[in-house]
Formats: sequence, structure tokens, C-alpha cells
Amino acid sequence: MHGGGDYVGLYASGINWTDQSEDCTYLKNNVKPMRAALEFIDENLELPLTLNSIAARASMSPTYFSAVFKKMNSVSVWEYIKIKRIEKAVGLLKTTTLTKLDIAER
Repeated sequence: MHGGGDYVGLYASGINWTDQSEDCTYLKNNVKPMRAALEFIDENLELPLTLNSIAARASMSPTYFSAVFKKMNSVSVWEYIKIKRIEKAVGLLKTTTLTKLDIAER
């Protein structure tokens, strides 16, 4: 899996930045806000994240943010958070002497 910026980059890298179509304009307009939201998620994985707090980082309503997130990343916000938390736990298991319980409580 990729870091927040790279994750959005997977979809955004396929954008033809000179294309003026409605779909392409939609994506171009949402890349920066989505990166801000992904960075917020990645930096706060240990917190009880809410859709409202994440969407606020992208300056979007929760409903609109959720739809944009899914369209740009091909996974839901909650799937992304789950993937990132699992990646973090695996990294901690490999690189620390923390117990599974200690990692699970983080």
C-alpha cells in the first residue's frame, strides 16, 4: 500500500491535465483537498477519526467527501483507514518489540 499522497496519486496521475471534460475537471478540482484529507488520516491513525473531521480537512461536506474519496481512490474512507492501520501495525510488529496487545491498543 502507499502513503497518503501516493494513494491519491495513483488515480490523479492518470488525469490529462489539459482535458476540459467534466469528469477530468471534477478530478483536478479535488486532488489538493483529497491530499490534505489523506495526510490528516495518515497523521492521526491512532485517533478515533470521524467522517466529519476528515471531510473538514478537505473543506467538503461529509457526504460529498465520501463520494469523491471513493471515486478517486476506489476504496471507501473506512476501508482506507483500516488498510493504513493494518500497515502501521505490521510495521510495528516487524520493527519493535511491542507486544500484539500493545500494538492493538495504539
